[in-house]
Amino acid sequence: MSVIDQRDKHRFGEDSTSIVLENAKRKAASLGLRLVVEDDRIEIGDFKAEAIGGELRTPFGSYLVESDEWDLLKGLLLNFFASNGRPPNLREFAEIYFAATGREPP
Repeated sequence: MSVIDQRDKHRFGEDSTSIVLENAKRKAASLGLRLVVEDDRIEIGDFKAEAIGGELRTPFGSYLVESDEWDLLKGLLLNFFASNGRPPNLREFAEIYFAATGREPP
């Protein structure tokens, strides 16, 4: 399952974010993991990422993030979790961050 970039919704006419969220909720329930998805925060088990004032705070450090990048990043994190049943490790997170922002992590 792929996540459509929020900026491209008008071109494709669909947004798979709700489908990805439902898949992640089902995966979390089946594994007994806590899943929290809010406007500025996502928690998957012990993994927590927060976007506050253009800064993304994660267990792996702090990163720059714009609001549209944050929306895309949340979708990619949920998709990763729904597919793998776990939050990403540092290398996987770096790949997800790059996919969402086009920037290498610091």
